[in-house]
Amino acid sequence: MRIKVVKNAVNKTGFTLIEILIVVLIIGLLASIALPGYRKAVEKSKASEALSNLSALSKSEHSFYLAKNKYTQDFSDLDIQLQGTMDDEDEVLKTEYFDYKLLSTGILASRNNKEYSIYRDYETNQIMCTPGTHYICDDLGAFTKTACENANMAWANTNSTCYATNEARCNGLYPNDNLWHEDSENHENDYCGYKGVRTLKKTFSEGMECISVYSYTHCESPTIEYGAKCISYGYEGCARATINSGGICEGHGYNGCIISNVNAGGECHAKASGACRESTYIGTGCCRGTYCPSDSPKCDCPIDEETGMHKTSC
Repeated sequence: MRIKVVKNAVNKTGFTLIEILIVVLIIGLLASIALPGYRKAVEKSKASEALSNLSALSKSEHSFYLAKNKYTQDFSDLDIQLQGTMDDEDEVLKTEYFDYKLLSTGILASRNNKEYSIYRDYETNQIMCTPGTHYICDDLGAFTKTACENANMAWANTNSTCYATNEARCNGLYPNDNLWHEDSENHENDYCGYKGVRTLKKTFSEGMECISVYSYTHCESPTIEYGAKCISYGYEGCARATINSGGICEGHGYNGCIISNVNAGGECHAKASGACRESTYIGTGCCRGTYCPSDSPKCDCPIDEETGMHKTSC
């Protein structure tokens, strides 16, 4: 008797491992493409909510202005209620997604993860957004330097960006340097840079400060660029500084900022006896303050047409 062998008699009803891996790969690829778009859409809906709240707050502010001839920075003065909690210390209304603050010139809505901020001006009703590189800001106007300063925020010339706070500017410009330092008792003493440490021939850029406390070796021979400061509270602190356009050296202690080179647009502030003495001034570089040496060009005096320098007296 012959037996007939039938090959491949079993029906193939499953998937191979390779086929499953291909399907998983395709699903992952589609998800990686769709998820960022979904997140952006969700974030834009939250930003739309902020814009709506800014509009409502602005209308209420204008009503207050008509009655009192001024804008208010107190939410309790406004005839409007938003769902949220008040931070009385910082005068900020905190909602689920945004922190709202009434400023003297407009209203600021900052995403509570500090990712971006939206500002509405009282007078022009103009909407501005920062940082300009954020996709939420693509459809909104970018902050100008003037608007940023009027909103009491921190402008950075380096990247033409308006930051919500000096801390945000410091960390934004110098993300890897750990330069921001807070004074827990008095935030007016917060600073971005160095305080009471020895530095020699270091360049200080926009938003940075070098603070000399008691020793002449603090902030020695610094180069001070636009938007930076060297502040001397100690004897001969910030000595031999090179002060470039937009840079400032402040001599609060005896002989602070002495023997400095003040280039065009730079300023040496003489706030104590001996400060800024023996310094060289070029172009529109000048001295400001009660203790300026008599022969130094004064920032408060007009520019002499013949020399192109500020006059020494006026």
